[in-house]
Amino acid sequence: MKTHSKNSLFLMELIIALLVLSLSCAIMVQILSAAFKNRQTARADNNMKALLVTIGEALEAWKPGEQSLSSLLPAELLPAEEGEADLTCYYGQDWRATDEAGAFYRLVLTPFADSFSCGALIRFTRTSTGQALLEQTISFPLSASFP
Repeated sequence: MKTHSKNSLFLMELIIALLVLSLSCAIMVQILSAAFKNRQTARADNNMKALLVTIGEALEAWKPGEQSLSSLLPAELLPAEEGEADLTCYYGQDWRATDEAGAFYRLVLTPFADSFSCGALIRFTRTSTGQALLEQTISFPLSASFP
């Protein structure tokens, strides 16, 4: 009778140890999943900000009416589609330029110019969900040339 009691205590202790182990494993999976999502978000933010800086430099050098904005953009920012007002670029999950079929992110650049300033409205969206990731307006005053 005593061996039966010891066996059931051992089994109960083993079951409790397995429950604690499975609970800690579930917590670790959630922590690692959240860290992976945060890493992806940070990478996307860094790449969007780097592209914003590049676009800002092109906008600063742009002279509306004398040259097209797309002629100032580097090769990785050349638009996949160039409409009358918008430039659209597509990027894969690794942030390399791609076509629309393999796109994970979309950049829509809407340039504007008036007599005093030029700039662009820049929108980044996730193509799969249409979720807006970043929307930024950049503008620069037009420099006047003095004789």
